[in-house]
Amino acid sequence: MATSPRQKLRTRINRQGEPGDVDGELKKVLAKDSKAQAVWFTKAVKDACSG
Repeated sequence: MATSPRQKLRTRINRQGEPGDVDGELKKVLAKDSKAQAVWFTKAVKDACSG
């Protein structure tokens, strides 16, 4: 069975913190400089929208 883009994103987020740890992910992203945040955002959108 194929993994949906949403499932892939959730798995990646879960690896970065507690399951559903959106606050933890947000803190990590906000700790980055603006260029690194842009890179993270671009990758997150690409991962979420790819299928």
